[in-house]
Amino acid sequence: MIALPGRRPAEDAAGPVAGPVRPLPAAGTRPLVSIFVSSYNYARFLPQCLTSVLTQDYDNIDVYVIDDASADNSAEVAGVFAAADPRFRIIRRSVNRGHMETFNEGLAAARGEYFIKLDADDLLTPGSLARSVAFAEHNPAVGFVYGEPVAFAASPLPPARTAPASWSLWPGHAWLAHVCRLGHNAIAQPEALIRTATLRAAGYYNPDLPHTFDMEMWMRLAVLADVGTIDGADQGYYRIHSASMQHTINSGVLRDLEGRRDAFVSVLTGPGKDVPNAEELLTTARRTLAVKALRHACDLLGASQRRGPIGHDALGARADERDQAEGFVAFAEEVYPAARELAPWATVDGLLRADPRVVMRHRARTTARAAVRQARAHVRPPGG
Repeated sequence: MIALPGRRPAEDAAGPVAGPVRPLPAAGTRPLVSIFVSSYNYARFLPQCLTSVLTQDYDNIDVYVIDDASADNSAEVAGVFAAADPRFRIIRRSVNRGHMETFNEGLAAARGEYFIKLDADDLLTPGSLARSVAFAEHNPAVGFVYGEPVAFAASPLPPARTAPASWSLWPGHAWLAHVCRLGHNAIAQPEALIRTATLRAAGYYNPDLPHTFDMEMWMRLAVLADVGTIDGADQGYYRIHSASMQHTINSGVLRDLEGRRDAFVSVLTGPGKDVPNAEELLTTARRTLAVKALRHACDLLGASQRRGPIGHDALGARADERDQAEGFVAFAEEVYPAARELAPWATVDGLLRADPRVVMRHRARTTARAAVRQARAHVRPPGG
């Protein structure tokens, strides 16, 4: 971890240390929060997003709306807000450069002590900024702080909880271990506030991880600093809709699992390789991902069997389910070679055996992968 002032004994604890909620410090100037809003053809969502920022009870902010060469009127919508409020700035791109580069540009331009990354289809909950800044100001060792996200699909917005029950301070390595056990991204995004100095120390978002660059960044930050959670409060609204990245370029369960694997490997063999028990943490993450993959395979194979006798028209759908299930099994064996020892394996194996065509293909592929692994084991570097 980087040397940060104010580090507490929590850094040696096995998990989070809960404490009372404290208000913003009364003395001194409130620190500046830089908020970067990325919009690509999201003009219809921008007014609600920007209004959620403007109506915060924390006013020392600067807001950058980056229009990533939208084909709609996103720039014009943002211009209405910029004309009415000097805290707003608009960056207009002539060529679309993508989500990740947008926020890397934001990081380079950020002037605030704190940084918020906000998609134009998401919102802040009432009082979110004041709660997050208060936590960060009272805990200088914290690299980022977050609360709960509220998922929603349409207006009116569901009510948000705005009275936190407590604060919890996680040692960074303990939070990292927690995410390895979870096996997925713990943060949706709009519910988090990042200390800009820690973010710059971590570096830019990784272009080699197009599907999980945000997840990898949270883990990189936890390598460098502690993590704060605002318990019992909703800090951001996360919109669910068919045009979101999770339903377009990031869609597909297997692709998502592969992206998570790459994020864990990137952190725990790179910037986090020296955290306590890094190899063990990576093994834990791999095991968790393998279990998730096998459970997906069970769901697919079980659904296929429950269909019972089917007609010719449904044969293609059933074959597709079997192929997908085999893909999950192959991933489980690749990400965690001891996958056959995991609890869901027996169920998967039984379901595979129920269809001789599937088990024959599965055994052939397993044999081929074993042959490749054996061949690689016998390869020695020059002079070895």
